[in-house]
Amino acid sequence: MSESLIVTAPSRLHFGMFSFGHPTLRQFGGAGVMIDGSPLTLRIDPSSEFAAVGSAAERIRGVLERVRATEWGRSLSPCRLEVTAAPRSHVGLGSGTQTALSVVAGLRAWAKLPPLEAFGLAELSGRARRSAVGLHGFLHGGLIVEAGRLPHESVAPLAAAASLPASWRFVLICPRAEEGLSGERERAAFATLPPVSPALTDELCRLALLELLPAARVGDFAGFAEAAYHFGAAAGRCFKSHQAGVYATEPLARLVERIRASGVAGVGQSSWGPTLFTLHPTDDAAQRFLAECANWPDAGDYEFTLASANRGGAKIESV
Repeated sequence: MSESLIVTAPSRLHFGMFSFGHPTLRQFGGAGVMIDGSPLTLRIDPSSEFAAVGSAAERIRGVLERVRATEWGRSLSPCRLEVTAAPRSHVGLGSGTQTALSVVAGLRAWAKLPPLEAFGLAELSGRARRSAVGLHGFLHGGLIVEAGRLPHESVAPLAAAASLPASWRFVLICPRAEEGLSGERERAAFATLPPVSPALTDELCRLALLELLPAARVGDFAGFAEAAYHFGAAAGRCFKSHQAGVYATEPLARLVERIRASGVAGVGQSSWGPTLFTLHPTDDAAQRFLAECANWPDAGDYEFTLASANRGGAKIESV
């Protein structure tokens, strides 16, 4: 009987996109970081028949059907798939993409075949049709800068990736009763968003390639934190028509100001939110910040999660 497999996938913080609304140019693109604080875990067990169970069963089933329609998928031995741990859905952590990618990668390992590259993962998972940060982050971890895709490309190419220092920490701050845009609401929003100006795209590319990326590679925490804030604030301007401004809500915008005023320079919103993230140079610094957060008068309105940067992407292990 085959051994069971565990796929552990990092969560994704999306700092923002470079461009959209210009169909003949590269669409979307952007930058983000993969983190280990709220990982997604998929378990694959031997079974007498194929089965997808648990809260993510419907999503797993759709990916399983696409895999089983391939030449290699038709010879798979039956298995039972279940997501046993995951971050909250629709809060900006990319759990849907990581689930779908984990199913494809896990079934590939179940078949004892070599891992797929980005294109194959995207095709079978049905993901990365806009942002490819989560796709490339699943494979590589760390800071991801992806270029966006041209009209003839199905997947945006990876522009650059860099590991973040092991000592750096993120604190996620997520309102307990809120969700970001997803599904049909997100598709409708992108259909009506105004095009990103070339000047703003130039500014975002400069911040990503000339500030975020070099700072990550040399371990310049102050430079990276400041660049992450300014990148997120600039990227948020692309979505002002569907948010309360640069951030998802006015309370989140005030919270960003409060955090910056407290001396924490690196703060931003992941994707549509409502999750905010803060950056800290060490675990001790992050713990001190969490202790300060506990004294906020509205602390009970938020979930707080401590996370390190993921340094290598998803892992697949036999158990």
